[in-house]
Amino acid sequence: MELRRMLSKRIEIFILMSILMTVNSVFAQSMQALQAKIRSMEACRQSIKHNDCNLKILDKELQDSLIQLDRLQQLRENQHTRNRVESPVSGSIQFAATSISDVNGEIVKMSGGSTWRLNRSYFGLPLNDVIIVMSDQRNGIIYIEDSSYGARLLSGSVPTTSGQIRTVVEKMGEGTILKLDDGTLLEFSSYDKYDTGWWLPPYRVILETSRMNMWNIEKVKKVWVQRVLN
Repeated sequence: MELRRMLSKRIEIFILMSILMTVNSVFAQSMQALQAKIRSMEACRQSIKHNDCNLKILDKELQDSLIQLDRLQQLRENQHTRNRVESPVSGSIQFAATSISDVNGEIVKMSGGSTWRLNRSYFGLPLNDVIIVMSDQRNGIIYIEDSSYGARLLSGSVPTTSGQIRTVVEKMGEGTILKLDDGTLLEFSSYDKYDTGWWLPPYRVILETSRMNMWNIEKVKKVWVQRVLN
């Protein structure tokens, strides 16, 4: 997981450096070539098998990092296929956002005081943020670090917020506008686009009933909804 994060950060730096270098030499390149390179970098981050991914036009070091990241993503997806516990594809839910305060194998204690038994051992460290999607009053699905766990509440209580699980299907304006699978268009601030601009659709989110906040389920990350455009 740490290697994947380091590679992702390294690729982000390469992308920014490549864009800066490309801009500096824009007078020696056509605008069409510049757009092709940026489009290829975005596509290759998603998958090197993407139709718009053209590794040949990218720097060699960036090519190698993208290939290595793709291999790690394939391993992670294979593991998730075996271990993933799915929440509803879409629809209304009750959820809670909290963090882990203590871990002992399958037993996890949250910062709010509740204690949960997971369907398998968790080997991560405390303090990680989590999202709990409730199935009923005592059962739910806990999302931690790109993984999901079936969970049963053993003690304590969990204050929940109502929302809907939706899928982001399109990114516009470098992440300032996201389109959901029900056609809803959400606008985000220039600050939050540093997250939304890097998240590659499709991915699942929770949109709070108030429509004030949106949560990326996989990243366990909240962004503020500036405006609903429709």
